[in-house]
Formats: sequence, structure tokens, C-alpha cells
Amino acid sequence: MKFLLIIWHQIHKHLFFHYHKENEEVYIVLEGSGFVYADGETIKVEKGSVFRMAPSVKRCIKAEENGIRFLCIQCKENSLAQFTFGDGAIDKTIEWKI
Repeated sequence: MKFLLIIWHQIHKHLFFHYHKENEEVYIVLEGSGFVYADGETIKVEKGSVFRMAPSVKRCIKAEENGIRFLCIQCKENSLAQFTFGDGAIDKTIEWKI
């Protein structure tokens, strides 16, 4: 799985309105607050907010006066082939030393 990781800091502006042909995006608000426009709906977001956008969703983020800083992870929609707890393996041969 390939992905793009972006950390964006925005003050008193809005990003461009856009959508994607194949890629979905997950956003995590790290600092500040603002609004997300998603297919005609406006949603308030703040530090700790996490949201996903399907490729076809027309979107834009606008910062409030205090600005907004967010992490955006972009990858091809449905590209995670598997996710199971059974995929992990515990290694008891390693000892934590402080």
C-alpha cells in the first residue's frame, strides 16, 4: 500500500476545493479549529477531530482565527488488503532495558 502524508498549517484562509479520482483521505486535526466543507455540508472541526473523505467527496478546509494544523493521509481507496490482529506476532526474546 502506498500513501502520501501531509502536515498542513493554515491561518485565516481556506484550501482549494477539490476531490480525487481514486484516493481517499483521512484528516487528523492537530491544533486549532475550523470548518470542513464536504459535498455541501459544513462541519466544525477542532483539535482531536478525525475524519475520512471518500474520493468523490468535494471538500475544502477553512481555518478559524486561531488557525488550524492538520495531518492528511492519502491513499488509494480500499487499498488496505488486510488488517487483523492475527497478523501481528509477539517476540518474547527481546527484553526492554532502561
